[in-house]
Amino acid sequence: MARKILNPVLPGGLLSPLSGVDELTDAEETMITNQQAGTGLNETPSGAVNGSNTTFTLSRSPSPAASLELYLNGQLQHSPEDFTLSTNTITMGDAPLTGDTLRAFSLIDTDT
Repeated sequence: MARKILNPVLPGGLLSPLSGVDELTDAEETMITNQQAGTGLNETPSGAVNGSNTTFTLSRSPSPAASLELYLNGQLQHSPEDFTLSTNTITMGDAPLTGDTLRAFSLIDTDT
């Protein structure tokens, strides 16, 4: 069964099917399933997007930390090249510019 690519950068953080022939990986499919089940984090990290700030905060710590997917203007960022994560604090290598959009998707521990 062909899977559709999802767009994580829609108002309200909703995932929406896009047309295309590419498929989601099993890990991406699991993350989406967990998001829909309420065991995922889907948010805009807090912090000023102003061209100089590089520190952003998530409301909860991703668990496991490696589950964090961070998108800048719809482009997946890579750790540690583009950002680092410490507990629930994201530090970007380059400050996002005014008007840029950050979105974070990850698994979370529902027992905390």
